[in-house]
Amino acid sequence: MNGDISEQNYPKTIRAVRTTRWLGQPLYYHSTVTSTNDILAKLAREGAAAGTIVVADHQSQGKGRLGRRWQAPAGTSLLFSLLFRPTWPLENAAWITMIAGLAVANAVESLYGLSPMLKWPNDLMLLSGDQWHKFGGMLLEVQVAEGQWAATILGIGINVNLDPLQIPATRTPATSLFQELGHRVARAVLLNELLVLLEEIYAAAENGISPRTEWESKLVTLGRRVIVVGTANNSEIVGTATRTDEWGRLFVRDDSGREHRVSAGDVTLHVDNSRD
Repeated sequence: MNGDISEQNYPKTIRAVRTTRWLGQPLYYHSTVTSTNDILAKLAREGAAAGTIVVADHQSQGKGRLGRRWQAPAGTSLLFSLLFRPTWPLENAAWITMIAGLAVANAVESLYGLSPMLKWPNDLMLLSGDQWHKFGGMLLEVQVAEGQWAATILGIGINVNLDPLQIPATRTPATSLFQELGHRVARAVLLNELLVLLEEIYAAAENGISPRTEWESKLVTLGRRVIVVGTANNSEIVGTATRTDEWGRLFVRDDSGREHRVSAGDVTLHVDNSRD
């Protein structure tokens, strides 16, 4: 499907190509919002059903991890948030990020023949030239009631049709599907494909099947020199990322041989951005 044709009525096209059973329904579309996560969090508190999706063409206050902002020109990116109400234990909350990363990576590979990888904990990466570039990211927010999770809000942003001149300079180099493919792509088609795959992997997780093994195989982070910043005591860890655990935590062995366990909530991770 041609990207330009599918953009003529974006929300209508999303509904027209949707093939999921429950995920991505109902759909709330906004041309501009502060943040799709904010809109969906309000809907969740009001009792919205699992599967609800909020899609926007532009976010004025798009969120990233650790208070960062996600900025993209209107109409260029895939920006959406999904509502889940998982039955598995709260300590396995990282499973949501794992299955979402797998769904996006597999969808992009299936549709466009690219080979995305994941940078721990929530960045979507493509090898552009001889460097790994970020083309998207995820943000997980959890609503808890009486010690149990009531709802999980998953926000995803993907650089789809950004021209290279629209991509800002960042510490981790960025790219877009347009830049890597040389042509525009249909955002609605990509959204449906990743929702179909996410629905399948989520069903397996609901049956107690952990996504960790497949997720770990997609981590470009492992086996590489990394710098971890933003730890609880503001120290910096330099070393090699060696493994993860069932809760999605990363283990980094520093140059003295000491192994550090890093959780998703208090770190920023920077991979060695070379192929070696």
